[in-house]
Amino acid sequence: MKKGAIPLALGVFALAMLLFYVVYEYVFFVNLFQENVVGLTIWSLFAGLITFIYAYFERKFGLGIFLISYVAAFIALFVIFSNTDYTFANITGLLSFIYILIGGFALSFVVEAILWFTKRKKPSDQ
Repeated sequence: MKKGAIPLALGVFALAMLLFYVVYEYVFFVNLFQENVVGLTIWSLFAGLITFIYAYFERKFGLGIFLISYVAAFIALFVIFSNTDYTFANITGLLSFIYILIGGFALSFVVEAILWFTKRKKPSDQ
């Protein structure tokens, strides 16, 4: 999986940027300012970096949990944007995205830490 870590991370980053741009500009007709683009780029880089780290170190459970939370975060973002008509729907949707993504990262980190500690604590066969 080490060979595929960079393309996978770049794909996650590019997909995040594309989805953010398409959703904001063309689906919900929200004008993106430079500050918005910088913020969305940072969150996309976060997702790409975490994906790269898990893929490079071959942490399959962590990668799976994180990518599932990534998809769930985008689904929550789309659902909130499409089902609400009030002014703060953009902020609510983006905060939901951020919280789900951070929660997924935290959960994947805890699962990987538990797996690492249990593997490390096993008695050796010497």
